[in-house]
Formats: sequence, C-alpha cells, structure tokens
Amino acid sequence: MTALNDTFEIIVNGQVISFPIDKPLIANKIGDEVYIYVPLDFCSETLGARVEWEETGKTLAIHRNGQSVKIRFGDNLAEINDEKIWIGDNLAEIEAGVMFLNCPLPWLRIEEGNIYVLLQMLSQFQGMAIKWELGKLLISDATVLALESRPASIINGSIKERAGQEKDILYEEVSRLIDNSGLDRVREDIKGYLLESVRIRPKRSEENSIRIGESKIAGIPDLPLTMEWPSVKGRPLSFIAQLNMEELAVILPQNELLPVKGWLYFFYDNEEQPWGFQPEHREQWEVLFFDGDPALLERRAFPAMLPDYCRFMPYRLQLAREICIPSVWSLYYHTLKLGWQEQELYRQLEQEIARLYGDRDEYAPVYRVLGHPGIIQNDMQLECQQVCSGFEPYNFKDPKVAKEYGKAWDWILLMQVDSDESNNGMMWGDCGRLYFWIPRQALREKDFQQVWTILQCY
Repeated sequence: MTALNDTFEIIVNGQVISFPIDKPLIANKIGDEVYIYVPLDFCSETLGARVEWEETGKTLAIHRNGQSVKIRFGDNLAEINDEKIWIGDNLAEIEAGVMFLNCPLPWLRIEEGNIYVLLQMLSQFQGMAIKWELGKLLISDATVLALESRPASIINGSIKERAGQEKDILYEEVSRLIDNSGLDRVREDIKGYLLESVRIRPKRSEENSIRIGESKIAGIPDLPLTMEWPSVKGRPLSFIAQLNMEELAVILPQNELLPVKGWLYFFYDNEEQPWGFQPEHREQWEVLFFDGDPALLERRAFPAMLPDYCRFMPYRLQLAREICIPSVWSLYYHTLKLGWQEQELYRQLEQEIARLYGDRDEYAPVYRVLGHPGIIQNDMQLECQQVCSGFEPYNFKDPKVAKEYGKAWDWILLMQVDSDESNNGMMWGDCGRLYFWIPRQALREKDFQQVWTILQCY
C-alpha cells in the first residue's frame, strides 16, 4: 500500500482539487485495477456526503444522493439502504437472504489514526464514476450535469424577488432564520430556492358535514356527471383527494402555475401500491381535472368492487401558506455543496423552520400542494425524468441517461399525501408518503395526464 504524492492530480467534476498533504489518498493495485482510499473529510467536503463516525463501535455511515452505506471496521457485513450486503471472502458464512458482493479489499481502513473509505464503494452505490487517465484521478458525480444545467431562475415569480417589492411577513420570518443559521456562505442561495406551498392540515369529519365541491382528503369524491371513476385492469382505484382550486388560489394569490378555478381529483391503486419505478406503473394512478359548472358535481358512492381497505375516511381541510426549504435529499440541496459542519447547521435550520409552523414531531403526517417535498428516501426529480424517458431509475452508467439530467428540474411537486392509518386508513408502504409530480409546463397547460406518482417509505 502506497500513499499518493502531492503532485498527483485529483479532478472532481472537471475541477482540480487541492488536497492536504498530511492526509493523502492511499492506493492499492491488484492486477490492472487501482483501488483508492479517501479520508472522511474528502467525502464530506469534496464529494458532498453526510458522514457519521461512531468511535466506540468503529462504525461509519455515509449518506449521499439518497443512498446510505453503513459499515463497521473489521466487519464483513455492510448495510446498503438498510439491506445487508456481504463484502467478505468467506462464502460459507453468508446468511440466508443476505446479498453477496465480493470485494478484494476492506471498505474501511484506519491508518495512523486517520479513517479512510474505499472510493470504489462510493462509485458503486452512490452514483459516482472514477477512472485513471494520463496520471490523473477523474471523479465524476452522476448528478453533476443536472446541477450544472439547472435554470438560472428555478422559481417562477421568485419569492425572494417579490419580497423586495412588497411586504411578506412570512418570507421575512423564514429569511431571518436563514440569516441566523450560520450558513453565511450559502444563505442567499437558500433564499433563492425557497418555494411556496399550500400546507394542508386535515381534520377528521363526516361526509355530510363537507360541502359538495369542498376540498377534502379521502372519503368519496364529488365528480361531474360525465366523469367515470378511474380504474386499472377492471379494478377501481382508491380516491385520495379532491382540491377546489378557488380555495387554493386564496392561499397563493401570486401563483401562476395552478388553475385558478375547477377541481383536481387524485386516485391511486392502493391494492398493489406501485412505487413509480417502472414506466408500466403509469396506469395505476389518475389525476383528473374539471373546470365546468359546479351544479354538475355529484357525490359518488364507492364502487362495489373497491375493497374496504381501499376506502378511506374523509378529512375536511385547513389550508395555510408555507415557505419551504429543500430537503437534504434533493437536487436543490446538492447544489449547495455543504461541508459537514454546514450540513449540521442546515438540519438545524430545517427544524427551526418546522417549529415556525408549529411542527414538533418530525414523523407527524404532512400533506401539501406545491413547495418542496418531505423526502424519505432519495431525490425524485431525477427519478421522474429517467423513468418517464424509459430508463431504469438511478442507472447512471448508461451514457444516454446523462441527457436527461437537465430536464429533471422541470418536475415540480403537485401534491404530497402522508400515511395516517389510525385516523383515515391510509398507509403507504411502511409509514410512507405518496408524491404526485408534474412537469412545470404540463401544469400550466392543465395536462394532468403527465403526472407521475412515487411512493417512498421508511
């Protein structure tokens, strides 16, 4: 094992990286392959990963681009996104149901008190590509093209721009929290990524107390006479939500994306609960729009073929405007390129903004329209774009996929629906959420056939 000297060039996403001489990369050559170990600060500060080291148990966790890897020093068993992976060389010890991955070197090394991680591990599981070329180590991030090709102004009618023209007390409160967060280097970038949202706080109700055409979660919909209850393969879909767009327009009067009148209806296949990973899942949800005469609305009964566990109890809704910051799993967040100390400050900022809205329990159900989603597993903008273009999600090795990265920014959250089994019967996977996404232009044109739905859970 040899340490690479300070003349060795390291290029990450096209930029030459200055590296501290006292913590060099470590190289092992096996056959024609060169394996590289990097110190933890390289993972956090240069590669943008969130790193957690537990000294007592000598356990390392690395979170990056929606993927997590956990490994204990000297152990042959790793956890990749909570799935056990055998990385040792003793096949006889592999447990039943444990995935096997043969690796010629340990993923974790400790040299002279410094902790080093095998770079090839990050390459395989966290969307990175590494290669040698003419005496240079080239490291490319799978999402770099998406980050570089983001629009100069992502937000239509930026909250930050409007705040300079008119009084916006809520923006001023959120802005104050950002200013006091300690994230001075990126505070203006964060403000530029703020998105308006209609926060939905549902309250258990009876059908007869909810007016025809009023916004609601679950129960039974008020559909126009000409609109059929959606189905898939002869099975009726579960009714998820009904939104009266005039009610939302009162909450977001400056919004230029949502229709200002009419009704949106959300349906989903609760029997099979598709994750949205495959193009063929498209038939298993439906978002319908009606902007005709409200006198045509009628409250439908549940279809006879709809199982009881696919019939949810009704909520009437309390609506409020919220201003959201990006989740730590989002494309937006990755553009900030935060160091490990900044990452902790950002998480504290998230909690402060949640408390501003009265949220104390991070696991409490959250329903919203527009804004930034509460991501559970990984970024969904890239996933929507890749799957809708016919690619396997997060398949970063196919060069054709790179062309789709920039288009990922076109996808915006239409609605987020949480699990709340004890109150209305909804349970998405294991306490997960449904996310209805739509391309920006499709929303402007009221083309809800382009909605893509993703399920994520814990």
